[in-house]
Order: sequence, then C-alpha cells, then structure tokens
Amino acid sequence: MQRYFLEKNLQGPNLILPQEIFHHAITVMRMRVGAKFEVVTPDEFVNIMEVTEIKGKVAKAKLVSKSRQTVEMPKQAVIVCGLSKGDKAEWIVQKGTEMGAAKFIFFQGDYSVAKWDQKKQKRKLERLYKIAQGAAEQSHRTQVPDVEFIAKVADLELPATALGWLPTKKKLNKEKRPC
Repeated sequence: MQRYFLEKNLQGPNLILPQEIFHHAITVMRMRVGAKFEVVTPDEFVNIMEVTEIKGKVAKAKLVSKSRQTVEMPKQAVIVCGLSKGDKAEWIVQKGTEMGAAKFIFFQGDYSVAKWDQKKQKRKLERLYKIAQGAAEQSHRTQVPDVEFIAKVADLELPATALGWLPTKKKLNKEKRPC
C-alpha cells in the first residue's frame, strides 16, 4: 500500500489531499475512488485512508483505520559523513534511510573534494530531505530522518551516550602498517 507523510495531524476523519500527495496518488499512481493508501502523521500514527471523491485538482479521502506501528530501530543511528562528489550524498541518505538511520550530518572534511556553496546549501539539504522522505515512504517507516550540515567535524556535538567512531589526527607508524 502506498504511504505518504503529512506535516500536520489529521483534524477529523476526512482529509483533502495536499497538492503534492494529490499529484502522486491521483496523477502518477492513478488512484480512483475506493483506492486505499496510508498517511503517517507527525504523531507517528499510520492512518489508512480511502479516496472518496475526485473533482478536478482536488481529492478527498476518509479515515478507515488508525494504528501505531513500531517499525523504528530501538537505538537511533546517526550517520556523520564528509561531503562526497556527485550524487553519493543522495545515495547515502536513500540507503541509510531504508536501513533505519534517524539522522544524517554532512560536514566539510579536510580532504573533501566536494564543496557546498553557502547559497546552494539550503537547497541541497531540502533535496536530501525529500530523498529521505521518499525512502521512508518506500520502506514503510513512521519517521523521516533529519538531514543537517555542519561546517567542520569539530563542530559536531554528540550526547555522552553516543557510540561510534570519530577520526583522530594520529597517524600510523610506518613500521606497524599491515602491508
């Protein structure tokens, strides 16, 4: 069943489809009256909706059932990644979301070839968030991961309970290198 995310909680049993959901559900997926789909609200409830009316560029749906699903990982995984060339950041967000990551933090590394221009940074983050949303819909998650950018890894603030690995400036002794 197709899944969509709403920015606001449902206000009653009826829903007028937002333009973006209308376009995908009615135009792309060719849903007709009687078709069912899932809508996830910010309170993480999964609402099964049924299309009741389609008139021009407006579609209405009614609530069929509402449930809370536990599909998120018990521990939140945060992926901290240096900027990479091409569309690798998009691929990281897509696959990471499908595997259950809760947050992505990109940073400008000392050896990063790619650079995010200050002017384009907001647009890139919005694009990555849309990719995360699409991957969350496809993998039937109830949360869309956050996507952030920090200027350098030194600005990273992790809670004391965080597990993981952070790079250090320490270099291996040439004599102890394996190979």
